[in-house]
Amino acid sequence: MTNQNDYEKELLYTYGGLGKPNYLGTIGEVLHNPELRESIDERGIDMLTEYVTNNVRNGGEIGKQHIPSDLFINPTKVDFQKANVKNYEIDQNQNLKEFTRENQVLIIGAELFAEQLEANSNTKGQYFVKINTEVSNRYLSILKKGDEDKREFGKVNFDWDRNSFNMDVMDDKFIKQETVQKFSNVIKQINPAIEARGKDQMPKIDLPKLGR
Repeated sequence: MTNQNDYEKELLYTYGGLGKPNYLGTIGEVLHNPELRESIDERGIDMLTEYVTNNVRNGGEIGKQHIPSDLFINPTKVDFQKANVKNYEIDQNQNLKEFTRENQVLIIGAELFAEQLEANSNTKGQYFVKINTEVSNRYLSILKKGDEDKREFGKVNFDWDRNSFNMDVMDDKFIKQETVQKFSNVIKQINPAIEARGKDQMPKIDLPKLGR
């Protein structure tokens, strides 16, 4: 049985028909964070609030189709294809490379880990997260700013088939467990490149390993 937390955990994007979709956070984060709330208009906030509360009370009265056209909840490739044609009058396949699941996971992961590095006094202003795309199995690196040899202080590898990731860091100061857990929750839901699947069919997540 679904409850308010189930809906608040869903992922929210904005998309304006050009470039890549913009990940805002979970619905709950957007509704409860004043800064994130400012990223969408009041009508969007009202509809998201109704989406959460009315679905809990009335069992699905408000659906994704009622959400303003620039907002997307747990989007699939098909959602963006339809939006390209209906909302923006562009070819349904335009910009599809920006909608791949791998691309979105890498972007969100880089944002989350960069935020954590900046929030930690031991790492603030000293390190950055890089998306490595020069290899077939793309991954994230934690590098020191100005480090000429680009030695990795941390690495996030992905098993795309199993929908899991693994972390290897030199020191626990680089990655906090709450950031790892948050990313685990995200990677379980993000789905912009494949068709929607039932929750019982979603791949299981391996718990990330910290340290060496």
